[in-house]
Amino acid sequence: MKVWLDDERSAPAGWVHVKTPWEAIELVKTGQVEEISLDNDLGFENYVPPNEGHHVAEFIERGAVLGELKFIRCRIHTQNVAAKDRMKAAIRNAYKAWGFLADANREDGMTEPKKPMTDAQRARQGHRDHGRYAQVHPCYGCGKSAGVDYCSHPMTDCTDPDGKDWGDTAICLCLKCAKATEHMTRVTEFIEYAKAHGGMK
Repeated sequence: MKVWLDDERSAPAGWVHVKTPWEAIELVKTGQVEEISLDNDLGFENYVPPNEGHHVAEFIERGAVLGELKFIRCRIHTQNVAAKDRMKAAIRNAYKAWGFLADANREDGMTEPKKPMTDAQRARQGHRDHGRYAQVHPCYGCGKSAGVDYCSHPMTDCTDPDGKDWGDTAICLCLKCAKATEHMTRVTEFIEYAKAHGGMK
């Protein structure tokens, strides 16, 4: 299913046209959406959020990070520059969680996925995102050297479904532990894994 969110502009042929963010979110929840294109200003400024297009992008971002949503190709067609930047950031994070590199700088505002990241690219991405270690540090998962190409868990600095803050619990992981724990969304899951494998000392 392809979903077009816009209160004024007509949808391209073959797309499902919705005019409210909550309609779009409900369709995304079905797991049947393969592609979505988002406007931002939908005439609901005085409503309680989610009331704008960027809330849909952020819903997708959260679902991707938590592993609750499968890949959705996301496009942006809003003319609101500030909202467009916010939506690009959310979609980029979603693509990273799905294992893709995203081009968030296209002039037309579209955000397209590139090929899936390799383990080494994941590691370098984590290094660029957090940049907290200039030298080799032990892996938080197993206690062994994480190597220069360490990476961070996708839930770093997020809040888990139990309301617990991940913070920096798993900010430095070797590729093996990163791959073994990337599906985890709860802090307690990671701590149990780390204790069992020699980390968290």
